[in-house]
Amino acid sequence: MEEKQIRRAFRRDIGSYGWVLIIYYVLMNLCVIASVFLDMLFRSVRMALTGDLTGMVELEADAVMGNGWGYIAACMLGVLLIRGWKGKTFFAGMWKTTRNMNPGAFFGLLCLFVSGQLIFQGLATVEELILNMFGLSLVEAMELATGITDTFSMFLYTCLFAPVVEEIVFRGLVMRGLEKYGKWFAVVASSVLFGLFHGNPAQSPYAFAVGLVMGYVAMEYNLLWAMVMHMINNLVLGDLIPRLTLGLGEMGSAMAVQAVVWFCAAGAVAYLITKGSHLCAYRLEHPTVSGSWRGFWTAPGVIVMTVVMTVNGITMLI
Repeated sequence: MEEKQIRRAFRRDIGSYGWVLIIYYVLMNLCVIASVFLDMLFRSVRMALTGDLTGMVELEADAVMGNGWGYIAACMLGVLLIRGWKGKTFFAGMWKTTRNMNPGAFFGLLCLFVSGQLIFQGLATVEELILNMFGLSLVEAMELATGITDTFSMFLYTCLFAPVVEEIVFRGLVMRGLEKYGKWFAVVASSVLFGLFHGNPAQSPYAFAVGLVMGYVAMEYNLLWAMVMHMINNLVLGDLIPRLTLGLGEMGSAMAVQAVVWFCAAGAVAYLITKGSHLCAYRLEHPTVSGSWRGFWTAPGVIVMTVVMTVNGITMLI
């Protein structure tokens, strides 16, 4: 009986982070819905007062796709909820440093992060071929994952708030909370939840892959460096290069992004040649507590989150 209680407590502890992410997901959706509603209401009133109704047809799409204020509000509320749950000492403990970052390590790890785009592109191509056999397509999901931010609020969210708050949630809260079961387990498990949380079949595998890099950086160096890498990726690849190359057309813009990705891939290969053995040994150096993965996948919070995000991904496809 005591062993069953231990296993139940084990699952409850691990699964609590799944429940936290579900709450954050619901909070984010509620904030986005409220923000879009208010945006549409103000725009409608302004159009009615000015007598200009020409944009009414495109009102809903513009309000939904370009409104980042709901996401920003959810980020701030999410941090406040974590602060209330964990207390003020939690945030101080997030910033512990195991080793000092140097320029060579930062460049190599950043290259490893950015070259994850190749995984994204390769898996997306395979997924598209498979989905086409069933009359489905990944195009819309790809557009949602790679579109340029066309409003100030979405720029703020994708390039500042999302990198900071996602690192606080996934690497600060989840990964550090799971660290007691083993560093390797904490890095991988938090990356699994990071991938699932995106709820996008095109983006989730990529989020998992780069989550491994950011998890390692946050665990072995400092959470701040993971935030910086996350910001650079979202700002440079997600917004700056596509925006600067708009005059080159869609093909030219894509080629510019690919040039950066392949340059980083070369840097990643060089980094793996010099540091690959250390990374491979990382798992052995930090063994996982027995039963952790079984506890992870059987925890109700993780199960519910997996189901919710899988349904969200399927809905996006159909």
